[in-house]
Amino acid sequence: MPPRKRRKAAEQVSTGAEDYQKLENAARECGETTKYTASESADALNYLALAGYDVNKAVETLPKVLNLATASGMDLASCTDMVTDTMSALQLQTSDLDGYMDMMAKTAQKSNTTVAMLGEGILQCAGTVKSTGQDVDTMCTSLGILANNGIKGSEAGTALNSMLVRISTKDVAQ
Repeated sequence: MPPRKRRKAAEQVSTGAEDYQKLENAARECGETTKYTASESADALNYLALAGYDVNKAVETLPKVLNLATASGMDLASCTDMVTDTMSALQLQTSDLDGYMDMMAKTAQKSNTTVAMLGEGILQCAGTVKSTGQDVDTMCTSLGILANNGIKGSEAGTALNSMLVRISTKDVAQ
């Protein structure tokens, strides 16, 4: 192997070792300072990596997801998976994370639903919410109102999706 390629390979190994250490430290710290274990924190970091988060963004995001999981009573891996899936479905950026998770927690607190059920609903209607130009706050409020009327989880998301499709096609037809 030429010297230049060897240097590049050595740099990649070094960077990989540093990144691994950052992830390990984050998982251990969360395991020591929260109700979740280091292993559970590592699983959450894995879900963040699968969602395309780089090492630094995953380490920065982990405590935020830990807070939502704690507030919602969800297990950490499921909460992380739900947050990354719904954010992706809504085409939200990581810069939207804090406000988005606060909105989910607030909706669950003020209506007859849970963060997990809210996530199920969001996955059913996210595409239509985006394509019809609705904002995330209105979507969460609508899902909360549906929950207060006994329509929860994916059923609420499907209902909201249908309403938005009907409204948008009626507007187009006129």
